[in-house]
Amino acid sequence: MLKFFFVLALLFAYASCRSVEEAKLRYQNTIRTASEAVEARGCLAHVCFALDTSGSVTKQQFFYGRDFILDITAILGNDRRTKFAAGQYGRRTYKIASMTGDVATFNTEVGFSPYRHDSQTSVGSGIVFCHSQLRRARKKAADANIVNKMVVIGDGRNTLGGDPIRRANNFRRKVGGEISTVSIGYPGKEGERILSEVAGENGGVFTVDDYDELSEKVEDLVAEICGISLDL
Repeated sequence: MLKFFFVLALLFAYASCRSVEEAKLRYQNTIRTASEAVEARGCLAHVCFALDTSGSVTKQQFFYGRDFILDITAILGNDRRTKFAAGQYGRRTYKIASMTGDVATFNTEVGFSPYRHDSQTSVGSGIVFCHSQLRRARKKAADANIVNKMVVIGDGRNTLGGDPIRRANNFRRKVGGEISTVSIGYPGKEGERILSEVAGENGGVFTVDDYDELSEKVEDLVAEICGISLDL
């Protein structure tokens, strides 16, 4: 009987590992397909990411958010006109990178951005950082049709600072851009409400907790930013 249960345990472990590997393979295929679509159809955009670095998200969840940024920029960077900026928010804002078209340097700075485990969270400070980055980039842009997109990544918990919803509405009014939110961690009802209202009527609200969800949400967010179908 002991041997039987040992074999079952091995089979379960094998199935679990295989499931993870299959999810990773699907994710890699998503990245490749989305990259080919952007290269073929173009994606003229300025994108700023605001990433939660407070203690209400775990280190693993922070890494999911950080990897999400790296994968989105790897895809959108296939259009060399697209530019990116990123900052962290916790008890204050930490700049990761100012708006740039240098994808390799941007991804290096994002990849080395640390998990700070701040004791408080000001979602609004992350929004203000991206508002400033996108406003300046819009003023310098040669093409008036460029998409100005903010992506707020976190659990929506706001324990410090001003009203993130008011600041999100201010960004939409003054810059004319849109916001998508990516839920990581365990936001609860209040966090979900804040993420939804920050995104507004036209922004997407995405949830990322594992590789299966990551694959689908990357595809959806790229299609939303670029306004294109990813089916070639």
